[in-house]
Amino acid sequence: MVRTVGRRVLVRPVPAVGLAGDTGSAADDDVVCFLSGRRAVVGDLVSYVVAPGTGGKILNVEPRARQLVRRDARGRERLLAANLGGIVVVVSAVLPALEIALVDRYIVASRVAGIGVAICLNKIDQAAKHSHEVENARQALGARQRTGVTLHETSVDEQRGIVELAGWLSGIGGGAWAFVGPTGVGKTSLLGALLPGVDIGPIAAVSERWQRGKHTTTYSALYEFPGGGEAVDSPGVRTFMPVIDSAAELRDHFPGVDRISCRFRDCMHRDGDAGCCVDGEVEEALLTSYRKELRAFAKVKAI
Repeated sequence: MVRTVGRRVLVRPVPAVGLAGDTGSAADDDVVCFLSGRRAVVGDLVSYVVAPGTGGKILNVEPRARQLVRRDARGRERLLAANLGGIVVVVSAVLPALEIALVDRYIVASRVAGIGVAICLNKIDQAAKHSHEVENARQALGARQRTGVTLHETSVDEQRGIVELAGWLSGIGGGAWAFVGPTGVGKTSLLGALLPGVDIGPIAAVSERWQRGKHTTTYSALYEFPGGGEAVDSPGVRTFMPVIDSAAELRDHFPGVDRISCRFRDCMHRDGDAGCCVDGEVEEALLTSYRKELRAFAKVKAI
């Protein structure tokens, strides 16, 4: 299984799946492999052969399941990770401010992929100085929680919610959970608190002027929790667009909106749609966000 991806990939041998070739290592030793023209992502199951003096060379990437994919600014699909159990969308209330549209897009992407999704409101110690912003973030995320999305609250500095999140991740099963979200929300710091003693790479401060963090995580990496379960640390993003083929697909996977029982089966629930009656069917905040996303996707011609 691929654990890290950069110019080279780090592969953990898994004899049970019948990796091809003579690995030349014990089952618990990682092997550095070259891609040799074959693209791999974290979570991939691969076969490889030992290349003396260089580690290994990947021969084949096994068929993937439960993939997290995004669409880039040019409209191309970009595969981020494979064989996932789900994603944890890490956000903060300030430094950087909560972007609820980004959260909704991750939720849609996870549901399209058929994987789990949870939200983690990190840096809740910010409430000491930014109580209004933190409370607003809780209200916005609470609306998503009421649609069935798991919500955690954590503070690395104050060690709040860390034990609870670690226990949840260890017990959820079903594959690795990728930590995703904007730059600067503390994904790597959070994983460092969940994995004491493990070198997870550099951590940088967030710019107070620009409300942005630096891209200190430049590649994805998979880690194992002592009590069971796996997590993927991924580079921060400033934009994210799920890969969907139609406006109807957005409607059918958007939190809350997917439960609307409109009198018209093909209704898109746009503001002013004739005969559409959604009163009491979904929280107004969710409906407003959904309609903004319809306009955003149409603008970039993603659907």
